[in-house]
Amino acid sequence: MLGEVAVYDVFMSYRVQSDLKHAEILYSKLTGAGLKVWWDKKCLKPGVPWNEGFCDGMVQSLVFLPLLSRDAINHPSVDKQNFSHLTRSSNCDNVLLEHRLAMELVERGIITNICPVLIGDFVDDESGGSYSDYFTSGCHPKLFDAVIVDSVEHALQDQLNR
Repeated sequence: MLGEVAVYDVFMSYRVQSDLKHAEILYSKLTGAGLKVWWDKKCLKPGVPWNEGFCDGMVQSLVFLPLLSRDAINHPSVDKQNFSHLTRSSNCDNVLLEHRLAMELVERGIITNICPVLIGDFVDDESGGSYSDYFTSGCHPKLFDAVIVDSVEHALQDQLNR
């Protein structure tokens, strides 16, 4: 919390269905460089509800590192994974809740930075493959009017009031 020494250098946020492979690689690279990384696969304690565990990890971290890919936030057919399809009455999405909490914790001076990792589409080719440009290949959602998702705001307040 504010005024306490952070336990983790980085809190890594990602959508399991789309970016687990990227999270594994990034975790390995960051810890190999000597950073302490909060990653749910390594740090979430058995029996602790996910929402409490991630919140505790985030308030003990300096930097919020969201992994953003097409299938994480601009999925063509899964509305909860397409931020431009969200409405005020959308169900609470864990990834959006993490992003929203991170912004609140930056505002409160608990997290120092948000450093997104933008992941383009993987293109397999004869050279072994490469990634497209995140912006020019359409991975980023179209600009839209800001929407407050009530269920996310309620979950956020629940976590902040614990």
